[in-house]
Amino acid sequence: MIRSYFKIAWRNILKNKLFSIINIVGLAIGLACSILILLWVQGDENTVLKDIHSIILTEKMAKKVFAEEDPVGQSILVFDQYEFVVSGVIQDPPLNSHLTFIRKVFGAGTTTILYILSKGYIKLILISIGVAVPVSNYIIQDWLNKFAYKTDITVLTFLVPSLGLILVSVIIVVGQSVKGNRKNVIEILRNQ
Repeated sequence: MIRSYFKIAWRNILKNKLFSIINIVGLAIGLACSILILLWVQGDENTVLKDIHSIILTEKMAKKVFAEEDPVGQSILVFDQYEFVVSGVIQDPPLNSHLTFIRKVFGAGTTTILYILSKGYIKLILISIGVAVPVSNYIIQDWLNKFAYKTDITVLTFLVPSLGLILVSVIIVVGQSVKGNRKNVIEILRNQ
């Protein structure tokens, strides 16, 4: 019986190759991410957030508060009122994660958050322009060489659309970042 299940599964994989590859790659990425998350948290996994007065710090915050000492098991006073015991230390989150809004709670300014949220997109746009301009110039020149009467392609042909793309993308990214920055942090994290 189980042999027929494997046979049917193998036939479906061969029949729907793209769909199967997407599913298998998605499963592999999901498993890899869950393994990395398990490796990400330092401390005892069973008791990291078991107590209501326990807290997890990022590596950067742990070094800032406790210097070179091991922070796990030590107490920290938050808002000069609440005492928490550090039960784990996690790696610093990437700058483009939704955890950047937590920086707002810790006093990061609007310009800092806008910079964090937009610098990755601007880099990607510049890279895409750097790849697209030479390729499109080659294709256009090759196509124009087939005609007896042809026009010259100037730098402005590529510069004006590139600047327009950068301007539009900066407006969109900054607009979305300001919109996200004005939202209540608790509402953002509640819906994640």
